[in-house]
Amino acid sequence: NGILQREYLNIMRPVVERTKDGHEALQSHLELVKKLRKAAKEETNRKYALFDEYMESHSDITFAEFMDMKKGIVKKNSKQTTK
Repeated sequence: NGILQREYLNIMRPVVERTKDGHEALQSHLELVKKLRKAAKEETNRKYALFDEYMESHSDITFAEFMDMKKGIVKKNSKQTTK
């Protein structure tokens, strides 16, 4: 199945690229893929930064407690209040 799909795409791609709507569809798809890739990279970097902050400054509490703290959630046993 994968071989047939690959060969079909190899045959049809030049045909699709030559039509205006086909070219626009491919451009739109490429832009979407680039946006998704950028968003995934930014999310990964954000998660790494959050984990680095936890490891460097808050390793005395659990990661779940750290995440609650970042979200503004405070446990009942804590002296702090929720935001």
